[in-house]
Amino acid sequence: MKSRGKLGRLAFAALIERKVADIRRDADVLPLYGPTDWSGTRMAGQWGWENGTLACAGLAYGDPFEDYPWIEVVTTAGPADAHLTSLRAAVGFESAPPLDAETHQQVMSAAATPATTRTEIPVDGAPYAFDIWPDEPLGRARPRGWYGLRDGIPGLLVICAGLAPEDLTLRRVTDIEPFLEGTWRVGLHRYDRANRG
Repeated sequence: MKSRGKLGRLAFAALIERKVADIRRDADVLPLYGPTDWSGTRMAGQWGWENGTLACAGLAYGDPFEDYPWIEVVTTAGPADAHLTSLRAAVGFESAPPLDAETHQQVMSAAATPATTRTEIPVDGAPYAFDIWPDEPLGRARPRGWYGLRDGIPGLLVICAGLAPEDLTLRRVTDIEPFLEGTWRVGLHRYDRANRG
């Protein structure tokens, strides 16, 4: 017997199918990027829409809960700095004490701190300057890693653990299907693991 509120496997698979269909529909709206010569797990990362328009599109490499290195490359329709601040704030709120106005302000201020270094990361063979936030928490149950931000429109954001910025080379990705297959495989694997017994 299923407990109340627990999502069954078929309903969970339907949620994945909707996400996959939305991504497939808009896969060519923003340019997508990833590391060159990647042979591990690939899946869709952060995809978000605002008023029906694609605002960000991400591809993830490796499983952040099992594999290292783990990399996510997110393209944003506008500058990526607001997206990065939101991500850093979300991670900060995970470990914050009970939320009050002062704590909220502290977390938001920390999330908006500027980068401490700048380095070049090749993108499609050309060097691009990225602002780097090294040794940052990346979220619950994930290791520490770094954020890299390239200014411009579209914006480009790298979230990475287990690989240094100077060891990363990015290239344009045109085939979304391996990422959608990985989304299915990893999503159902996580569901099955969480619902054993």
